[in-house]
Amino acid sequence: MQPKHLQLAPRLQLLADLVPQGARLADIGTDHGYLPVWLLQQGRISSAIAADIGAGPLEHARRTAREYDVYGLAFRLCDGLTGIRPEEAGAVAIAGMGGETIAHILAAACEEAVAERGVFRIALSGINTPGGARPAELASEWEKAGIELSGTEVKSIRLGTLSLKEAWCQIKDGQLYIRQMHIAPYEQGNIFNKDPLRPRRLLMHKREIMRLYGKVKQDGYALIPLSVYFRGSLVKVEVALARGKKLYDKRDDAAKKDAKRQIDRAMKGR
Repeated sequence: MQPKHLQLAPRLQLLADLVPQGARLADIGTDHGYLPVWLLQQGRISSAIAADIGAGPLEHARRTAREYDVYGLAFRLCDGLTGIRPEEAGAVAIAGMGGETIAHILAAACEEAVAERGVFRIALSGINTPGGARPAELASEWEKAGIELSGTEVKSIRLGTLSLKEAWCQIKDGQLYIRQMHIAPYEQGNIFNKDPLRPRRLLMHKREIMRLYGKVKQDGYALIPLSVYFRGSLVKVEVALARGKKLYDKRDDAAKKDAKRQIDRAMKGR
């Protein structure tokens, strides 16, 4: 019986493309564990730790690993990087949890150890830092949009229950939508709660939508949500045009690394 092969959502695929070949990965806020499971299944990384602050998401990650026959994935119940030892990971993925949370995780980590030992190569997604640096490897252009939400969804977002882990954007019939963005049902919403994963329309000028559509169709970009935040009482979504490395770029990188290893071995043998 052939093993099942996991397919990543476009946003997670872009993040996966940033993880170095052969890395020891720590996936912080792993949720369903799709990123480390896919990377292990593809042989892209040597080991992985799926870490999450919640027991529920870790159980989901265990199920994903079993479903796709992936072994060697460690599971860690911890807050951010607090449960990860520096020697356990050479790459860290932190995505889909909002800028303030990611900033808190990084601030709580031992920055001196990271800087001095060169331990962590961090691929960040979903950061919202006003006027701060953005993940330029991931995106080339950013746009801000409004979003159509129900009252219970807005209340739920204020409680921090939103996840962009699997979210991606689509332009259809001249409208811009965000899909697979998870907003947990509001505890007191009852019959007014909506489907947590329903498509939601983003509000942007028609001219901007068509410009983005041209980029996606002609230049091969993907349109991804980077962050969701409040501006006063309004909810805003930051979206970006992004693309991962093309196959020939990856092959070129692999060839350069292989040549460097051969040179290093030759120098050591002299």
